[in-house]
Amino acid sequence: MRKKNILICDDEQAIIDVLKLYFDTTLYNIYEANDGEAALRLLKSEPIDLALIDIMMPKINGLQLIQLVKHELSIPLLIISARYTLEDKLKGYEIGADDYITKPFEPLEVLAKVKNRLNVQTRAPQAIIVDDLKLDLYECKLTVGQTVFELTKVEFQVLKLLMESPNRRFILLDGMSITKKMITQYVSL
Repeated sequence: MRKKNILICDDEQAIIDVLKLYFDTTLYNIYEANDGEAALRLLKSEPIDLALIDIMMPKINGLQLIQLVKHELSIPLLIISARYTLEDKLKGYEIGADDYITKPFEPLEVLAKVKNRLNVQTRAPQAIIVDDLKLDLYECKLTVGQTVFELTKVEFQVLKLLMESPNRRFILLDGMSITKKMITQYVSL
């Protein structure tokens, strides 16, 4: 199993150091940032799986950081902040935070929330994408470009089988093979 990459972004080095003590280094790579600009650089350059972000940071604050990356990255973004009012929490959720942890916090609780978010993220994909085909695994729909097709159960199962192995060649009973190119051409008609 691949180690998960966690970004801890806080202007207080002591907070980063405490959290690092609790993350098992055989399971996690920890990246550190002490301001929003450094965090933004890491989020854009490293394969981060989850970010813990303080709100009150220099250069770019945590809320601005989340707004900048939320639509580009599909990773959990958890706020860790000394701001504790309901208004602060609602603002965090409104801008796209996946969770909000108030300081002072219990490190084991933070670790549990991180593990939970990473497990949720890796449980099951929501869609299979091959070239410009997107098969929605929950709604039995196929999207080709901007066009959405409702699928029957059989159509869905056949497309799912084929799209899960896009480079595999399937042989029909009559000896004819089906390739990714043929499916893409057929669906695009």
